[in-house]
This record gives sequence, C-alpha cells and structure tokens, in this order.
Amino acid sequence: MGEYKEVIARNIRYYRKLAKLSQKELADKLGISSAAVSNWEKGTNSIDIDTLFEVCRILEVSISDMAEVSPSNYNFYLTPHEILLINAYRSANEITKDNICSILKVDSKGGEKIDDTQESEM
Repeated sequence: MGEYKEVIARNIRYYRKLAKLSQKELADKLGISSAAVSNWEKGTNSIDIDTLFEVCRILEVSISDMAEVSPSNYNFYLTPHEILLINAYRSANEITKDNICSILKVDSKGGEKIDDTQESEM
C-alpha cells in the first residue's frame, strides 16, 4: 500500500471514531455501503477525491489533517492527538481553560509564557 493511502486509511478510521460514528453511520451519510468504508479503512480500496472531501466535511477535519500534510506556510505539524487536545481545550469552560494555562505556565489572556522567576517572586 502507498504511503498516502496508508495514512488516509488510518485517519479515516481515527477521525470516524473521534466523531463517534460507526462505519455504517458514516456510510449512510455518504449514501454508500458500510463495506466501502471498511475497505477504505483497511486500505483494500482507495477513496476517490470527491468522496474524501465529503468525508472530511462530515468528520469536520481538514484535508491536510486527513493526509497528514502541512500547508507550505506552516512551520509545524499537529498530530491527530494534538488536534484532539486543542478541540478539548476549545470546548472547555473558562475555569478549566485557566487551570490548563496555569499548569502549562501560559498566561490565559495573552498567551505569553510565564517566566518562572516572576512566579517565584509573587
């Protein structure tokens, strides 16, 4: 199996499960058989580009994340787990966000890294 085919197969499964959809539920949304979804996830068959974009829309994931490629203007890469953490942070309440920022020693208002020496002086 080709490198991108493997990546996309793995990520269709990963993001489908992240969205808490069964293969049948995803297939129903696409108007196809669950066997087709299963075959994509196993890498038996390749998904066509139009359907891939529709899968990305349904699963609320960018095509770049699905293929694990970064646009050329990015100088970093987010793993699926990092994306999960970001989404969890975004859906958290303000108290939880403040606690996370405190643990990471990041100012919750401006995003600046808190200097440990300043913290010890307080």
